[in-house]
Amino acid sequence: MSKPDVAKYLSDKVSMCNYRANRLVCQAADLAIQVHGAIGYSRHKPFEHIYRHHRRYRITEGSEEIQMR
Repeated sequence: MSKPDVAKYLSDKVSMCNYRANRLVCQAADLAIQVHGAIGYSRHKPFEHIYRHHRRYRITEGSEEIQMR
């Protein structure tokens, strides 16, 4: 298989992995923030940075609807 053929074959699988991984990280960070209450949302804990960082990737990589196509 040539490199373009492999890229075409794997592009949908990579997109779905990216979608699921970012979604899972955001859900885990959101739950951690909720468990820790108001202190979880402050910059004293790493959760808010993780949430902001991965939430940005959910937007910049294309909307979730586009990634699922």
